[in-house]
Amino acid sequence: MPGGRSELRQEGRLTILNDCYNANPHSFRAAIATAATLRPGRRLVFVAGTMLELGDDAAWLHREVAEALVALQPELLAAVGEFVPALAPWRERLGDRLVTAADAPALAPLLAERLRGDEVVVLKASRGVALERIIPALVARASRMPEA
Repeated sequence: MPGGRSELRQEGRLTILNDCYNANPHSFRAAIATAATLRPGRRLVFVAGTMLELGDDAAWLHREVAEALVALQPELLAAVGEFVPALAPWRERLGDRLVTAADAPALAPLLAERLRGDEVVVLKASRGVALERIIPALVARASRMPEA
C-alpha cells in the first residue's frame, strides 16, 4: 500500500495518523471517526487540507466537512487551503484552538509550537496538498519533549 494511507506512527508520546494520500467527504468522515477512537484520554489535534477534484461542489463540501470537524471538538484544529474559508463561520467559537495557514510548510511551525508532545495528531488531505510535509516539524517537537 502506498505511503500516506492511514499510516500510524509513534514518535515518543506523540501519535501521528498520516492519511494524506487521498481525501473526499467520505474518507474525511472515516478519518474523523478514527480520530475519535484514538482520542480517549489524550489531546486531539486534527489537521485538515484541501479535498481536490470536487468540482463545482468544492466549497459546500468543504464547509460540510468543516462542520463535522468542529463537532469533533479537537483541542486543536489546523487547516490549510479550502478549509481556511470553510472554517471561517466557526473562527470565533474555536478561538485559539484554530490554526490556519496558506499551505503545509507555513502551517508546520505554527502547529509544532502548540504541541505538548503527547497528542494524537491526524493529518488528512488530498495527495496534491502534500500535508505530510508537516511531519518533520511534529517529529522534531516530539523529540524535544521528555518521555513520561
